[in-house]
Order: sequence, then structure tokens, then C-alpha cells
Amino acid sequence: MQRLGRYGRTRRRWGRERGRGRGRVRRRRRRRRRTCQPTPEPTLRAILESFERWADRTGRSLEPCFRTRRAESTITGESTVVCRPPTVALAEYHDGELAHVAPSRVGERVVGIEDRLDALVASGGTEREPSTRSTRSTN
Repeated sequence: MQRLGRYGRTRRRWGRERGRGRGRVRRRRRRRRRTCQPTPEPTLRAILESFERWADRTGRSLEPCFRTRRAESTITGESTVVCRPPTVALAEYHDGELAHVAPSRVGERVVGIEDRLDALVASGGTEREPSTRSTRSTN
């Protein structure tokens, strides 16, 4: 038992801190840390699947820009489809919905990233679909 004197504010008794009051035990309250739960980021697979759904919905193709091939494991012998995205791609969203992916193919023409950005700048950012003039040939 420890005594700090007449003007001491606290004293220890049996391992607890005691306050000034009459025998009231002051316990430290642990504050709960409020952590924000981050929204889960979509995986690359989910993003590529949304690109494929967009291409199907709009009648476009992501080939040859997003290359897919079958890969086989030499250890297990299992095979899987692997998608190799381009080095740089542009995904354009309007009100949270995927509106355009570049590069993409329309018939024989490929709409590149530069073409899509030029079309957006020319229209003031209001163009929903790329025009046919802002495409380039794959040859």
C-alpha cells in the first residue's frame, strides 16, 4: 500500500488506482476505434468481365487488344484461359455505368485511346458513343 500524502491525488491500493472520492474506483475506459470499412475494390477478373459484357451489349469486340489464350500448367496438366490486357486501357463511366472501353474494335476499325480522348475533347466531354471518324485502321 502506498500513500502519497494529504494533497496527493491518487494512491495505489492492491494494484488499482483510486480516485479522490470515497472509495470510488476510477477505471480507464478503452475507447473503441471506429474504423471505416473500405469498399472492396473490384478484382481484375471482375473488371475484365464487365468489359466483356459491355462489348457484347454494344456489338463491339475487345480482340485483338485484350488477348486471350489457353495456358496449360506443366506441373498439374490443368489448362485455363488467360487474358492479357493491353499496357494502357481506358474505361469510361457515365453515372457509375460502363459507357466505353478503349481500345476496342468496331467491325474492322479499332477505336484507340487517343481516338476516344480526341472525340471526348471535341465534343466537350458529352459524347456518349464514339463517331466513326475517330477510328483508325488496324493495318
